[in-house]
Amino acid sequence: MMRITQTLTTASVAANTTAEQTFTVTGLAAGTEVWVTKPSITNNLVIAGARVSALNTLAINFANNSSATITPPSEVYTISYATVEAPAAGSSIVQAVQRNNAELALFNVGMIT
Repeated sequence: MMRITQTLTTASVAANTTAEQTFTVTGLAAGTEVWVTKPSITNNLVIAGARVSALNTLAINFANNSSATITPPSEVYTISYATVEAPAAGSSIVQAVQRNNAELALFNVGMIT
């Protein structure tokens, strides 16, 4: 698991809506799963989702659950992500796996494949 901390300056989020905002975060690859932590509480504002939308681009979906526009403060967010790298050619080992008795019983009655 990798972790980046970065100051993000967000735009306002209209009342009773969600808004996706993008930020440049060096080191993120498109399609990588991310987890974003806002360091403080802003009443009626939540992070409703986050994704890496393009190379070095973090997209955060903010939800405003109030009847007034909210402008979140500029803060240092924590961005966590997992890198997945394929093994180099010739460095992999294929290993046969045998089912245990419980798995075999479930397989035999069609509960697992």
